[in-house]
Amino acid sequence: MAGTDLSAAAASLLTAATAALALTSNGPVSRTLLSHGPPVFDCCDLCAVHVALLDEHELARPGSPQMPQVDPAVPLVTFVVTFGRCYPIVGGGVQITTPTAQQMTVGAVALMEDAWTVYNHLKTMARASTLFPSRPCRSVKVTPAVPIVPQGGCAGWTLTVAAQLDGYSV
Repeated sequence: MAGTDLSAAAASLLTAATAALALTSNGPVSRTLLSHGPPVFDCCDLCAVHVALLDEHELARPGSPQMPQVDPAVPLVTFVVTFGRCYPIVGGGVQITTPTAQQMTVGAVALMEDAWTVYNHLKTMARASTLFPSRPCRSVKVTPAVPIVPQGGCAGWTLTVAAQLDGYSV
């Protein structure tokens, strides 16, 4: 176990997510980063990864119902991938302007393409054990993508990826 294992795993996930976004008709995002917590949407064209939870996963084996046998626990890390693009907003000062239904639909379609592509790309890599290349035999689970409410001219998605990492020994 190295002190940089967690950040290296997060960087692998960020690389995979940004590569997926580059495959969309929207093109690659201009800002990618590892963040300590949920990223600030100060730039619409964004892909970020942060750690949401450090926990452990006990590897239980069948045994007596009263005393199940438990193998040593391994660290289970929940990463959050956040990605977003520009989205039409209400604007103006003295005179308020609102986006048209067509502008909002175009923005929504672009965001749906991003979500579909990233989700499928990460699931495919997880199934092929290539999402975390230095940990090919560890369990990985990609969860459903959840939309981020439009804010400040940006909207996007988050999805979580739970992965077992090497860590402490018991």
